[in-house]
Amino acid sequence: MSLGGFTQLINPCHGEVPHGMLFLSPDEGWIGCGEGSGLWYTSDGKNFAKAHPSDDLYVFDLELDPQGRLLVCGHDYDDREGAVLLWRQDGEAWERLLFFGNNKQDPKAATLSNCGQVTVLDSGEILASSNTIGDITWSTDDGVRWHAEERYWEDANLNPNGYGAYPIMVMTSTADGLFAGGTMISKPPTFFGPSQHSRGRFFNMKAHVVDPDIIGEIWGMDTPDGGMTWVVGGRDQALTREPSGFMYRSTDAGETWTKLPMGGRLDVVRDIAFNEDGTLGVAVGHRYPPSKGYVLVSVDAGASWTPLDVDVPPLESAAVSDYTFWVGTDGFLAKGSWR
Repeated sequence: MSLGGFTQLINPCHGEVPHGMLFLSPDEGWIGCGEGSGLWYTSDGKNFAKAHPSDDLYVFDLELDPQGRLLVCGHDYDDREGAVLLWRQDGEAWERLLFFGNNKQDPKAATLSNCGQVTVLDSGEILASSNTIGDITWSTDDGVRWHAEERYWEDANLNPNGYGAYPIMVMTSTADGLFAGGTMISKPPTFFGPSQHSRGRFFNMKAHVVDPDIIGEIWGMDTPDGGMTWVVGGRDQALTREPSGFMYRSTDAGETWTKLPMGGRLDVVRDIAFNEDGTLGVAVGHRYPPSKGYVLVSVDAGASWTPLDVDVPPLESAAVSDYTFWVGTDGFLAKGSWR
């Protein structure tokens, strides 16, 4: 399969990072920006218009719920009703789902610094996670009420005197349940899959160490087949003065992992995304030293990856729809195609 054009676009986030990128087709999608630069919509895949009225909206993740409603996860500092962590768009209307605050005083609030990731299970539960620590919150009634922030969701905490607490970098769900990636800079990268405990509930997850011989967080991950195969990426933080980006692939829902070759000066993997049928994938990150970035593409569901011969800055975000992909970072957005 040949690769088509790779074209730089005007970044609607201006000088900020497009943390949230969600595309329904090669023409239609949204980009959510950091540092209060808001939410933007495109109907042609390259030109963007403001899509939310806030003038100080930080966006870290975008998702669609099973009804096709857009969830905007971040922190809105420009809302008359308080600091909104999660917005939902239904048609032309915007609904405030989750606020920053004390859940004992307000059932629509949780003490998360920001909404870092959001996902909706097939059974309807909405879950949001902090982007600074491993706290999560959830709603079982379509966002009417929320649970107080919970840090001890890992299976070990369901055992007598058990303990497990982990930061979450990325969180998503499939028909099989809740998945996440993370850990700490001083621990091995850890993948979290649905609970395997007899008392586990929809929000509990089981920790799976990806590689005990390295340390560092999982920054990017995605599945090409709905939850059995996963590709995760990050950086081995034990190697401080050399490129040490890693990618691993599992074909048994995170039970075992195979290291994928990267090579060259490729360093931290920041984001991974597959298209709808899972055959085509893109991964982005930083080279070492971190003055340049890279784009990797896959045409075999993430079993192998090929670097593109493109000159890009250190990249943070990626999205794919059909045969088209987008990559972005501070002040930079580009679009490429496999056709």
